[in-house]
Amino acid sequence: MNKHDYTYIALFDQASTDAVLGFQDEIRKVLGHSAYTDQWVPHTTVSFGNSLSQEEVEQVGIELADVFKDQKSFKIRIAAVHMRERMVDGRKVGALRLKLSPNADLDALSEKVVSIAKKYEVPFDVFSENHFHIGLGRYELEGLENVNVEEIIHLDPNLEITVTSVALYFSMENDPKPDKASETASISFV
Repeated sequence: MNKHDYTYIALFDQASTDAVLGFQDEIRKVLGHSAYTDQWVPHTTVSFGNSLSQEEVEQVGIELADVFKDQKSFKIRIAAVHMRERMVDGRKVGALRLKLSPNADLDALSEKVVSIAKKYEVPFDVFSENHFHIGLGRYELEGLENVNVEEIIHLDPNLEITVTSVALYFSMENDPKPDKASETASISFV
């Protein structure tokens, strides 16, 4: 049985998605266009998976549809811009996130997803509320010696995001390139 890695994510309405992409344009103005790489689709990770077979993906899709059939869209707010640096393949890379304000609707959504996912995935990595964020993108630190990267954390995203669906995404080694992730199952909210 062939299994692949998956991530459970919450997706946004088009206006919210456009607002996140617009904020990333502000980041590019600070870093320069060639230094910054977007994450795949604007989203909030509600929990990580580890691996599922095709049959399990189909079953998870059925359960997502059942559990979320009456789910209403809801809003989340941005608390702050967060940046961290780490080594990736011997290179120093920065990652940017929008940290989210505590939100009972998002907590409940995550708990529902976990109740489905833990039936199929063990061990299971549960996301805690203080880790909810919108992944923005990554940047190479090499060549940015003359750029005040800290200026990014002072940008004000002032965004209110509308969550409109939950999805199971297949991710190839968590590669941030848009063509390296694909939606396998999703349910839109009412």
